[in-house]
Amino acid sequence: MPTKHMSIDEAFAAYDLNSQVYLPWRTRWEESSAAYDPNKLVIMDERQTRERAMWLGFETVEVDQILNFRGEFVEKSGLLPLLWHLFYCFSQMKDPLPTNYATSPKLPESLGHHGELFYLYLYLCLVEYPMALDQERGVPEEITQATLHDVVRWTRFNSKDKGRLALTQSVWLNHHMNSRLHQIGRLQFERRACDYKSIIARDSETGELRGYGEDEHDQVWGKVILEEGDPIVSIHIPRSGAMDHDVCTKSFVDAKQFFTKYYPEFQPKAYCCFSWLTNPLWSQYLMETSNVRKFVERYHPYPLEAREDTGLWYWLYQKWEPFENLDDAPQESSVQRAFVKHLKDGKKWFVSGGYILPEEIDAYDVND
Repeated sequence: MPTKHMSIDEAFAAYDLNSQVYLPWRTRWEESSAAYDPNKLVIMDERQTRERAMWLGFETVEVDQILNFRGEFVEKSGLLPLLWHLFYCFSQMKDPLPTNYATSPKLPESLGHHGELFYLYLYLCLVEYPMALDQERGVPEEITQATLHDVVRWTRFNSKDKGRLALTQSVWLNHHMNSRLHQIGRLQFERRACDYKSIIARDSETGELRGYGEDEHDQVWGKVILEEGDPIVSIHIPRSGAMDHDVCTKSFVDAKQFFTKYYPEFQPKAYCCFSWLTNPLWSQYLMETSNVRKFVERYHPYPLEAREDTGLWYWLYQKWEPFENLDDAPQESSVQRAFVKHLKDGKKWFVSGGYILPEEIDAYDVND
């Protein structure tokens, strides 16, 4: 069993983490080992584990499963020093390890079920960090709780995929762990810098907004409204029910007020969504009354490099690979029917993006 006394090379060999993928985890190993104190981890205490899991919104039967596997994970998996290391690096330092794609790889299959449980127990411990950050800002607890409920949501998705208790979706949930993402009403809003290279400009004569792709920068005309590096709000849509138009409208309005009150130093240039739910093609297939179509039509198109959106299979059918025969794909909703028809016509779905300017949200009509 790996212990805190192991060197970084010995530990990573024992965990089968010698792939280049895990290089970001090698940082500060000696420092975290010197500070090793597992008693600071919520999962070391059954009562605290139960309370934390219930606060996040796990059902009683799920909490019981978490507790049933907890003892074996703590005592037999050998992963506790690694869990402590990441907990320490993400939350216990003045200069925490960035929570991003590079620092949240999946654990190797050689670790078996313990590896599938690792992020569940890590996040049960780590959520106290965004909880504390929100509390410092005065963010209402119900918003923090709704945001961190994503840990529950993804545990349920991954457990269904694996056929046993599991949480393997670490990449997405790391967005939550430094309090840069909040769920406000139906939607989630993430503070970030724009990392796409397109430019949005307003024509000084007509006032028209236009997007310029990476290879069109020499054609930019007018006042630049949005470019790479600018602060934006990135919008995400959790799989938690219908996309009611009025509910989403209120979510936008409340989010803008939220940032003004709790993050006044944050001045976003735009509210952006890089999702299949901004693809203007949906307007060709869906009725005007469709909530998806209404959501799409909120946005100005943001030019992105043409790349097929294979993730739609997961969002529409909860499977990563397409059906070999399109006729086998369920077509129970208007969105599924439109998706399949488009493919049957020999066309592809491409990744899409859209943006809304802050002043446009000010003009939204919210029916209280």
